[in-house]
Amino acid sequence: MLTSPRKIIERVHVATPAAVAGGAIIASPFQFLFDGADQLRFRVTASAAVTVMFTVRFLDEKGELQVFNYTVSALATRVTATRDVAVGRGFLLNLAAFVQTGTPQLNQVYAQVYIMRGAGGATVMMGQLLGQYITAQQPAAWPGSLIAPSTDGAGALVVDTVAAPAAGDDWSATVPTGALWSINAIGVSFICGFDGTKRTIGITIRLGTDTIAVAMAPVIWRALDFYGVYWSRSQVERWNPALETAVASLPALDMLPPGAVIAGFRRTTQAASDQWESIVLSYREWLDVR
Repeated sequence: MLTSPRKIIERVHVATPAAVAGGAIIASPFQFLFDGADQLRFRVTASAAVTVMFTVRFLDEKGELQVFNYTVSALATRVTATRDVAVGRGFLLNLAAFVQTGTPQLNQVYAQVYIMRGAGGATVMMGQLLGQYITAQQPAAWPGSLIAPSTDGAGALVVDTVAAPAAGDDWSATVPTGALWSINAIGVSFICGFDGTKRTIGITIRLGTDTIAVAMAPVIWRALDFYGVYWSRSQVERWNPALETAVASLPALDMLPPGAVIAGFRRTTQAASDQWESIVLSYREWLDVR
């Protein structure tokens, strides 16, 4: 059934000057208008001890430019530090975040800024302005910086040592709470005891804590030394998840979750005089911000 053509109505909205500064200010698209009932929430999560500076430019209801600086200190525990700041009536023009004290590498300090409505425990998030990794020389800003999850990017490259266990014991390292790891390489030195028995040594990665002997947690990656280490000898071994493994298993996860265990083990006779030494882990770490 044919109908008559419908009219298309075009409406043009002209930018209206704000009712401040004699009506001479045009609100640009990136400004936020606040009525005095909101807060800015600053959050910092870090794997290095830092103090982060947040700088804010604000146009108040009298048309006067105000500049504020706020600091948030975070420990190297990957626990998020938070600070809420009340916002008066006016326009938020822009803000920036950078590391004020501390010398972290890139991808070790993650900064966030939220707009919160209300006060105390009755706040509601109204929007996110910032979410980026920062350093002293690489700030993040709004407007300008993209909001990116803490799991984006290449991660922080870390080379860390694991304390040598007591003679006769195996070693392990656990992904800490608040972190995600991707293992690049593992290097160890193994000194075989004096009992005349060959050892077969290797590395295992498990999703969760366990005792290596009982091995209750699921194995996701394993590497073995085919030839083993003979008694009264020292051997240096290096593994990485890209090398072919002696035991068929799943490839290592791209990001190992908190609680995953990387460990050395022996498949044959345990000797009280066996000794693991010079244990080095190379991995990339992302902050698991929640």
